[in-house]
Amino acid sequence: MKPVIKEIDFIHPSVALKSLSHQHPCLFHSSAENHSFSRYSFLTINPHERHLFDDRNHETLKALLKRLKQQINIQKHPELPAFQGGMIGVLSYDYGHLLVHPDSKCKGTLAIIDVIDQVIIFDHQKQKAWICCSGLEQLIPSKEKA
Repeated sequence: MKPVIKEIDFIHPSVALKSLSHQHPCLFHSSAENHSFSRYSFLTINPHERHLFDDRNHETLKALLKRLKQQINIQKHPELPAFQGGMIGVLSYDYGHLLVHPDSKCKGTLAIIDVIDQVIIFDHQKQKAWICCSGLEQLIPSKEKA
């Protein structure tokens, strides 16, 4: 299913982040907004799923990523940037160390993977913004949810 996309008034991503702080946001902000490589910022809200990995279950991360990649099928709107929902994640430095040195002892969260179906795209060059919602429901797109 193609995401439901609605153009909205452009505001600075940091302002949107503050106003959506109760929606579990994650901001990928282009700090050099006038540079050609920094055209877009993305603000995700309300992760559909969140997966945490620590020293007890980090071995399952690769299997999860493979499964999600096969299950998530969001058709992209061709006139917007490629990220319109899907997966985002954070890997800790300790997780990288553990991959190189498997006998290491690491405590705490090593990785966080979110499945995202709601994202706000900010185009800094055109001063435009869009809300995209794929309507993921148990990894099956739903127009009603979007």
